[in-house]
Amino acid sequence: DAPVHADDYTLALNQPLNAGLDAIFSYDYIRSGVFAGSRITEHDLLAGLRAFSNHYSWGKPFVEASVGYAWQKYAGVKDDSFVWGVGVGAEFQLAPAFTVTPTVKYMDAPDLAGSGTWTCGVKANYWIDSQWSVTAGISRDDDHNNAFTVGTNFRF
Repeated sequence: DAPVHADDYTLALNQPLNAGLDAIFSYDYIRSGVFAGSRITEHDLLAGLRAFSNHYSWGKPFVEASVGYAWQKYAGVKDDSFVWGVGVGAEFQLAPAFTVTPTVKYMDAPDLAGSGTWTCGVKANYWIDSQWSVTAGISRDDDHNNAFTVGTNFRF
């Protein structure tokens, strides 16, 4: 019931493999504010696949699955776990340079404290040119945590 702030810095790569299938890779560095005299620091490394369809005029639906590993430290105690996740969503192109993407995801690290987490969210991308966009999003999980994101995307 006490608010705790956490920062999450993410570096992600989306690599097309063939039509309708992308490889996805991500690294997250997460650090909480101080609670009970210490901070949680976590590193997550994930790899997965995203299948999508370009055959609908209303948007681009997708499904994804990922696996990886998480390392966590709190109050001098270290812990780690295998991580897995699944998600679904759809990208809607509302204007030539503007997309909105609602998603629902489930993530679990069985060997870390707590249980798996469902997260619902939406993000928006505005493409400045063909290689660079700005992005913002909001999400909420079933533990009542809210996340606000800002960032950028690059195509190269």
